[in-house]
Amino acid sequence: MIAALRKRGLVELGTDPADRRRTIAEIADHARAQAHHARSRDIEPALRQMLPKASDEEITQTLAVLRNLHTALGEAAPDASGAPTG
Repeated sequence: MIAALRKRGLVELGTDPADRRRTIAEIADHARAQAHHARSRDIEPALRQMLPKASDEEITQTLAVLRNLHTALGEAAPDASGAPTG
């Protein structure tokens, strides 16, 4: 998976200075900027396009669920070792 992300320019690889046998993968700066931009966009227009038959109430409920999921995922951010917290 990392090789595919690197090929697409989304991940940059480097050597761990503490253990030169290890490779460190980091998100490329432009990929990080793209992700930030995508997270800051209003999802409602895209949601309405994906769910054209959904009522206004269903869209509102879906948006609320997505906001709750976003909050929950932020609270469950992995620690520095990459292991999930919680």
